[in-house]
Amino acid sequence: MAVRCSRLGAGLTLVVGVSAGCGRAPAPAVRPDAAASAVPVDRLRPGELAPGGQEAFGVLLPRGMRVTQRFAKSVYAEGDLDAGDVANFLRERVTAGRIELAGTKTVLSQVRLPVGNRDYQIEVYGGRRPCRVVVRDMTPEPFDAAGLSEEERWKRAGMSPEGGLLDPDALK
Repeated sequence: MAVRCSRLGAGLTLVVGVSAGCGRAPAPAVRPDAAASAVPVDRLRPGELAPGGQEAFGVLLPRGMRVTQRFAKSVYAEGDLDAGDVANFLRERVTAGRIELAGTKTVLSQVRLPVGNRDYQIEVYGGRRPCRVVVRDMTPEPFDAAGLSEEERWKRAGMSPEGGLLDPDALK
C-alpha cells in the first residue's frame, strides 16, 4: 500500500504541475523586436536601385555611382552597376523630352529638372563595367548684344556686314 500511495502522490504532483501551467502563456523563445531587426526588410524591386548621396546639377545619382569629374557644363560619374538599371533610375526622376536607345548607350535629351530653367542631357554608357554617366548642361549662354557695334554683331554671327560668311570652309 505504501508503494501505491507514493505512485499516487507522484501522479497527483504531475497532474497538478501540468494543470497549473495550462493557464499561462508560453514564454517566447526569442524577443519579437530582436527577430525583426535580425533580418532587414528589402523594399526594392528586382533591378531597382536605391538613391545615393551624390548628385550632378541636381540630378540624384543611384547608390554605387561616384562623381569622377566635375566641370562648369558637365559632370562625369561611374559605378559598378547595370547600365539599364541606371537609365531606368534616372528616367524615373527627371522629365526628358526625348529618349534615345543606341546599342549600349541611352541618351535622355531635353531634360528638365523641377527646380530651375535649364536644359540638360544625360548619357548612360553600358555594355561593360563600370557603367558611365555624363550629365551635360545644354542651356545656351544668353546673348548680350548691348554695347556691341553692328560690325561686332555680324562677326559673332560668323558673317561679314555685307552678308557673306567669314569662314566658308567651316560649313564643309
